[in-house]
Amino acid sequence: MVIDTKIILRCLLQDSSTQSPEASRVILEAPKIIITDVVLMECAYVMSLLYKKTHQQIALSLGLFIKRNNVVYEAGLAEYYLGLYVLGSLDLADCYLVAYALKHNETLQTFDKKLQRVYEAERAKVA
Repeated sequence: MVIDTKIILRCLLQDSSTQSPEASRVILEAPKIIITDVVLMECAYVMSLLYKKTHQQIALSLGLFIKRNNVVYEAGLAEYYLGLYVLGSLDLADCYLVAYALKHNETLQTFDKKLQRVYEAERAKVA
């Protein structure tokens, strides 16, 4: 089963008296839940913008969520970009770009100086 951002958010935030219990039930009872990187990024965006959660709170919540036994995601990549996100200097989309480029042994080209610095620092770690 593929679930969307709102199912994850209702479960994690427990902010709806009707939807949160249903979201939790779906997640607890599903034998397999597929989470895409796009959904993880949208969750982070909403948690940051609307719920004023910190990068650390978001990365911890999403990191714990993807570790559930019934959750399937792109292993290695999600942990990497969530780990970069905790550092707080980049948004999650930029963290994803760094992780993707390094995981796939590609060069990241950008005009964003902060993104370039993080990419080069991370690249140096794996070289």
